[in-house]
Amino acid sequence: MRGLAFLLLILAIAGTALGGAGIAFSFFEDQAFLVPSLALLVVPWVIWLPVQRRSTTEGRAAFEAALHTLEPETANWYDGSGLALDRAHGKLLVGSRGAVAVHAFGDLTEVEFVPESAGSVSAAGMSNAGVVGVILALFAIGSATAGHLGGGLFLTLAGRKWQVAGIGKDEAELWIEALKPVAPQAVFKEQG
Repeated sequence: MRGLAFLLLILAIAGTALGGAGIAFSFFEDQAFLVPSLALLVVPWVIWLPVQRRSTTEGRAAFEAALHTLEPETANWYDGSGLALDRAHGKLLVGSRGAVAVHAFGDLTEVEFVPESAGSVSAAGMSNAGVVGVILALFAIGSATAGHLGGGLFLTLAGRKWQVAGIGKDEAELWIEALKPVAPQAVFKEQG
């Protein structure tokens, strides 16, 4: 769902640029372009908004319900995933992609933070290159989407790898520092 939301965001931004150019063209050249340009400006955002909202809230109700069974010292919900730390009971709550689980600190075997790589969504100088320009733009969009989806804080708990997406570097470092004392058996991988 995050990938679809990100792809729709890229398309909405592109639609905004094309719609804006079409509106400018309609004022100076041909007014018949005004309505399609306005539609190109607005419709992608109307499609993106509910998908984005669903991707960031999917699983949050289950996470909140599980959170009430703990006494969390710290908890946070990110872009469709969440973490909570309960030192009093030695539990770690993790939620991602609609699934939620509570694990003992002893179940944590590996922690790794992978920063999101933005990639480039431009094919500069290729606007008149036709098919080659379109192919390069598609590769750039795919690269940016993969970079966005491949980042986050990765926790391996009881053999399952969980991805906490949407977490920034500073906050990930705070979580890693909070997890090191309670899970000394875990391997904390440094980012490359």
